[in-house]
Amino acid sequence: MRIISFNVNGLRAAIQKGFLEWLTATDADFVCLQEIKFDNFAPLQVLFESAGYHSYWMPAVKKGYRGVAILARKAVSQVQMGCGCELYDNKGRVIGVHTGDILLLNVYMPSGTTGPERQAFKMQWLGFFYEYVRNLRNEHQRFVICGDYNIAHQR
Repeated sequence: MRIISFNVNGLRAAIQKGFLEWLTATDADFVCLQEIKFDNFAPLQVLFESAGYHSYWMPAVKKGYRGVAILARKAVSQVQMGCGCELYDNKGRVIGVHTGDILLLNVYMPSGTTGPERQAFKMQWLGFFYEYVRNLRNEHQRFVICGDYNIAHQR
């Protein structure tokens, strides 16, 4: 299984810069996108279908912010929208798809670089996400987590 994770920093801009041509040329089974900043998916679904992909979306409630998507070569058996916490789900941070016996999670984690308040929010998220994944391990023996972790040991 080939999985590509890509923070597009705005799907509309990525498409203008050749994303669809790249997508058509890739042989990935799944392409996980973060920071799509888009919520009108009907026209895009047609484009992605013509490139050979099914598309699944978890946008942020606030237009033009965050959001994640998964593009899949084959239709998936189940889509998991969000992580079950309204605070994070409203920000479009998590989407998952079930394929065979594997759960593929695509995550856009918060950044903590803009100051103490954002760092505190990120630490709150990390605590929540750790427990979320721990619980997933009880339900799924096999899963993959990919995305934009927004974590580095140095700047």
